[in-house]
Amino acid sequence: VTAGRDGKVMAWDYVSKATIATVKNAHGCTAVTAVPAAVDPDGKTFAVGFTDGVVRCYFLNDSQQLVLQQVMKPHNDSVTQIDFSPDGKYVATCGADGLVFVLECPSGGAKDGSPYTPVGFVTAEDSVPVVTISWRADSNALLYGFGNTLVEIDTSSGLQSVSKNSFEMQPSTRTYHFKPRPVIKEVNPEAEEKKGEEGEAKEEVVYVPPTVMSACYKMNAGEEENFLVGFSDEKAGKIIEGKFGDEYSLGEYSAGVQTENLLEAEDIATHKSMTFSSSKNFLLSTCNDGSVHVRSSAALGYYTKYSNHDANTGGGTGAVLSYDDEYLLSVGEDGLLSIHLLNPSVLASSALEAHEKKAILEEKEKEKLLLVEDKAGSSLTTSKPSDETPPVAMVEDITDDAAYSIQDEKL
Repeated sequence: VTAGRDGKVMAWDYVSKATIATVKNAHGCTAVTAVPAAVDPDGKTFAVGFTDGVVRCYFLNDSQQLVLQQVMKPHNDSVTQIDFSPDGKYVATCGADGLVFVLECPSGGAKDGSPYTPVGFVTAEDSVPVVTISWRADSNALLYGFGNTLVEIDTSSGLQSVSKNSFEMQPSTRTYHFKPRPVIKEVNPEAEEKKGEEGEAKEEVVYVPPTVMSACYKMNAGEEENFLVGFSDEKAGKIIEGKFGDEYSLGEYSAGVQTENLLEAEDIATHKSMTFSSSKNFLLSTCNDGSVHVRSSAALGYYTKYSNHDANTGGGTGAVLSYDDEYLLSVGEDGLLSIHLLNPSVLASSALEAHEKKAILEEKEKEKLLLVEDKAGSSLTTSKPSDETPPVAMVEDITDDAAYSIQDEKL
């Protein structure tokens, strides 16, 4: 299913490249996502967000028609993303109005037309537009990002509003701002002392964290609490791995975009979307330079890159894999739906093989360094001075004042 700025929602048979059904809306579409199997086992229901803050749920019936099942308005501005919890209990939306709104999914599933029940909302600081949301794999936490901030909402004990007169919630949260690891610099004591004597004030550097563009939780077993985030500004061109509660990042991966030899007015490309496939085996990302990247979950440092969309119109806006991981589908601001046939087993095994080779090379480099250090230590040990004083040769002193100088003696 695709949803465009022209308000058209279209269902496709991507194998035969044919349109199945189309619905035209008065407002442009800004977000679309499939309803999980926990809500619709048949996989025929999906939710679409619009520029007026409305979310509509459609169902593709047996007559190949798109039927409107539910409509709600959680926002007063464009819906920026929609995400269902893996257990099918909640659906969360975020918007340009600075809200994250959570609704409870129908207990009877999507087909019977039961309503989505509003649970509540939280507001981003200063009502800054929220650009990304992501449920953790265990459905016990919801991540959202705005400005230079990531926030995690604890949903393990359920969610509820604080008042009967409002849907506003005050859940338990944790916050993350990217912070670079400190660089240890050599300090010149004399220079520092001189500064103090002259009354020169020490320079205070105020660090401004980069802006969040897209983020999602990891799906790897044992690492579900870790998240991946793409920034703009100084960290553009990277995917940062982090964890709430850790002061610094856990690592970073290349975003797969050009970072050197750029034109004077050209910026490093930034992420437009980042999500895992339904199988959790692959990470998919799109960038504003039109590129789409597919990474194996087991080796995120390696990727297959597709240049599918026009960078001049804003690049790619979303990418998904089919349920069997065989087809890659991506869309962009250029209005194109791009379809690629993949070989997921080869893609995954190639990435893992490259990852293992790199690990072996790194281990060999460590062994070489240890060997060099051992040799250096041995040479220092053998050159240790002896306790015995070596014999000194006797030298005849010059005591005669009339002795010739070196030059006079030569003459």
